[in-house]
Amino acid sequence: MGLEVVTYIEDLVETNPVGATDFVSQGDDHIRNIKKAVKGSFPSLGQAAVTMTAAELNGVKNASNLTSGTLPDGRFPATLPALSGVNLTALNASNLASGTVPDARFPATLPALSGVNLTALNASNLASGTVADGRLSSNVPLKNGANAYTNSQTVTVADNNVGVIAAAASGQIRLHGYHSSFAGAFVQIRNGDNSAYIPLNISAGKITLSCAVELVLENGVALGAPTSGDMGAGTFNCKGSFVDGRRLGFIDIVPQTAGFVRGDAYVITTGKTINTSDMAAGYTFCIFNDGSSPLTITQGSGVTMRLHGTTSTGNRTLLPYGFATIWCRSTAECVIMGDVT
Repeated sequence: MGLEVVTYIEDLVETNPVGATDFVSQGDDHIRNIKKAVKGSFPSLGQAAVTMTAAELNGVKNASNLTSGTLPDGRFPATLPALSGVNLTALNASNLASGTVPDARFPATLPALSGVNLTALNASNLASGTVADGRLSSNVPLKNGANAYTNSQTVTVADNNVGVIAAAASGQIRLHGYHSSFAGAFVQIRNGDNSAYIPLNISAGKITLSCAVELVLENGVALGAPTSGDMGAGTFNCKGSFVDGRRLGFIDIVPQTAGFVRGDAYVITTGKTINTSDMAAGYTFCIFNDGSSPLTITQGSGVTMRLHGTTSTGNRTLLPYGFATIWCRSTAECVIMGDVT
């Protein structure tokens, strides 16, 4: 027969009772076995509900799940360090995250705040801060002091431009040089492997160039091959200055005959078109309407022509006897300003 002897839950046989062979009269015996097993397995529950979840019951043996109560001493290992720390060994100062280390734990040769005990210092280890001028070698030039160079110096910059500025109104920019072939001071101008020596003769506030070289302006106009005290044959009338290939100051306004050229100004009597071929970043040119009728300045194909101080783009009307300036932001965009609508 399928009636087991039960004390705890684990004594219950899941296959009992067997429906095909067990008697119905034994059903009450099976029920009593279930009650006996439950009470035998949980004898101390008393008259209270068990509210722990299965996960909580399964985690009872994990100390990380403890949120209250006190562990008995028997649950700690025998070598657990005492409060005095007598059982602590192999301590590492790198593990200290807070607190203060007493002076007795430092070596006797620890450097003082004054640095008197520091030796074998290496400047390559400096990662921040500023080195005082007194610690620099006498070969290091100073930005705020006079420097006397005792050997040849070469200055190389990325954009091939070197500027010298006298900040004070009374400042002086001095250029000294001497070459035995010229028996005096000179300036050497070098471009790659090509160089030219320009001897200088300074008197009465004038600089006299003495060299067999030809001075050529940006637009290709040659001033001739000067000799001592002579800039070349003929008369040269410069109403402006030339710096780095760009015209400064005032220049004559000449009639427009072809495409625009940077720095030029033109007198026009018919409408003009601004094309991308006329433009490059930084180019500037001016136009004067020499007539009593308005003229159209056309925005060419691929060009964006903006009206100065607005968001408007497109063709513009140059008023009668009006004057306009066009500045190119790029090869495809320009700004027009002046007597235009």
